[in-house]
Amino acid sequence: MVPFSLEHGHELIHLARLAATQAIVRRSVTFSRKQISWFSFYSPTFVTLYKQGVERGMGGRADDGLPLYEGIAFAGAAAARDQRYPPLLKEEMGQVTVEVAVLSIPRFLEVHNPEELLSLIQPGRDGILLRSTYAEGIILPQAAARAGWNASQMLASACTAANLKADSWKSFDDARVYGFTASVFTEQAPNGHVITVM
Repeated sequence: MVPFSLEHGHELIHLARLAATQAIVRRSVTFSRKQISWFSFYSPTFVTLYKQGVERGMGGRADDGLPLYEGIAFAGAAAARDQRYPPLLKEEMGQVTVEVAVLSIPRFLEVHNPEELLSLIQPGRDGILLRSTYAEGIILPQAAARAGWNASQMLASACTAANLKADSWKSFDDARVYGFTASVFTEQAPNGHVITVM
């Protein structure tokens, strides 16, 4: 994965916030030359919006195939329109903090038994993508770290997100598990100072 500086993080957060705000008022985003120059490569990404520390929306994909600048804009807009929550209002954007996670390309974890799979996942560093025939569940590394989950809890949560039984990760016929790392940036306050989370 390409290393990201804090300056890159500022630009990613700015773009995600702009995309979320523009999505609320149904306008598209115009990309700057710097954004196109810096972020023209493919990398999966997720944007999470928080209001008073509670998730308010999330968007992104592990395999959208878009250049990063377009992926961030898509994820920011999707987070603002996350249907699991009431519609986000433009006035709320001043109360929302933005977090951006840029993922490495998920790699298939080829193992022969559940114990071997658990040994390959390092909570606090790794995220996981669990795919079944019809659905997928993703656990971002920072979410697992905040929750204090171990590898087994991460896998169970990914199964639940994919509408599978919590122990489906143990059956290699039901699910395939991929691992990834992420560069994560967040605002400390709405429109505030940006820090590196991991």
